[in-house]
Amino acid sequence: MYYILDNNFIPLAAFENYISFLWTDRYAEEGDFEIETVPEASLLAMCKQDYYIMNTDSEHEMIIEGLKIVTDVDDGPRLYVTGSSLESILKRRIVWSKTVLNGNLQNGIKTLLDENIISPTDASRKIPNFIFQASTDTDITKLEIARECDKENLYDLIVDICKTKKIGFKIVRNTSNQFVFSLYAGKDHSYTQETLPFVAFSPKFDNLENSEFNNSTADSVNTVYVTGGENDSESLVLGNNSGLTRRESHVSAGTMDESYSGSYTDFLTEKGNEELKDKKITKTFEGNVDSTGLFKLGVDFSLGDIVQIENEFEIRDRARIVEIIHSDDKSGRIVYPTFEAYEEEETE
Repeated sequence: MYYILDNNFIPLAAFENYISFLWTDRYAEEGDFEIETVPEASLLAMCKQDYYIMNTDSEHEMIIEGLKIVTDVDDGPRLYVTGSSLESILKRRIVWSKTVLNGNLQNGIKTLLDENIISPTDASRKIPNFIFQASTDTDITKLEIARECDKENLYDLIVDICKTKKIGFKIVRNTSNQFVFSLYAGKDHSYTQETLPFVAFSPKFDNLENSEFNNSTADSVNTVYVTGGENDSESLVLGNNSGLTRRESHVSAGTMDESYSGSYTDFLTEKGNEELKDKKITKTFEGNVDSTGLFKLGVDFSLGDIVQIENEFEIRDRARIVEIIHSDDKSGRIVYPTFEAYEEEETE
């Protein structure tokens, strides 16, 4: 069920009369939704910008942002209600003052949130009822970061950090109506581990059809020559490939700011790794998956988990569930995941 909530999270009505309802939750980005319905005065009175939509099948909630009415001679008028999930709140802030992150990643993210949302120096920048919930998962607590941040949009920055480290983040509302930010890492259900039950999508399990694998090395880079300092006097090389398999690129890192608390090697390594991330091998998977059959969403696997994919040609790959899509229209209601090829983070 879908419900409309006001800006105090008081339920106003169930959203029942719609033509289509598309709701997408994402692992390391904001989610979004689009409702197509017939405009009515009572509905328009409740669908206000900055009100909320709740889906009882999702832990995420969405903020109403867009309202569009389209008139059509044949189909009649249509109302389109759109918006994004609570994670989009981060877009409302920038990193106001230069901040150097050097050490534990989770502590660094907390520092960014404390300084720009939770307890900023300027009280007008504070977002009430926003809290940070620390993770005890070692997949989160073991992560380190060395990075300078200044004037970036807070959402874009956190998305980039999380995607680089292959972790997710979310903002959910608790029973005290607080916005709770947390980092999380999906569980590994692939064939490469033996701790958790396997979850696999394959034609032989009748839960995968119309699949497409894409693996391309075009424009990829695996070795970076990083220079910096005055007249590029400092340098290092990231990557240990040789011969024909070696694909090189150069990055000029510039001069390190005095406030940067890491070493110059840390600074150059950070810039080089950004280049490697931007120009890595393209590896994607798409396919139609049945998430209600042998392996069930919310029971056997969840958003962010790593699962096994195999097509009819026995091409196997590990894939991260990066989206959960809820689609509801006249043809019925379906819930299905979408994937991104997963590779282990290389040790630097």
